[in-house]
Amino acid sequence: MGGLQCQSLGQWAIWEAVYGPMGEDGYPERVYDPMTGVINKDVVAYWGEHYDLTKYLQNSWSTIGESLVGKLHIRGGDMDAYYLNQAQYVLGDWLETTTEPYYDGYCITFPRKGHTGNITNQELLTEMAEHMMKYGPENVFDILFG
Repeated sequence: MGGLQCQSLGQWAIWEAVYGPMGEDGYPERVYDPMTGVINKDVVAYWGEHYDLTKYLQNSWSTIGESLVGKLHIRGGDMDAYYLNQAQYVLGDWLETTTEPYYDGYCITFPRKGHTGNITNQELLTEMAEHMMKYGPENVFDILFG
């Protein structure tokens, strides 16, 4: 896939720059060739080993799970422009199987919603307050509001 440097292919170029290995030409390796559709399986494997959150959590849960209890709140729409909802389904399904400890969070997919726009400011503030009451110190509101 050499010779196709892309600095402005939108989101894909950003992901390649952040998650991908550096090519010999100093540009990020392409995960796929936008002209032919050929997938670079070496780059896909690199992304999986270095940036796959589900894989990381599965491999590390016994050591980091306790510190994440109640802290994983994942939300997205089922009409995500880059099909990120597919990975969200995999992560959410796996999180529901966690034990010792159970993750005690949520992974919600909103029908007919895109990447964002699935929570109002009021809903977010209410959720944050409920979380603080459940997991924060007994005097959390005194600490916050004096």
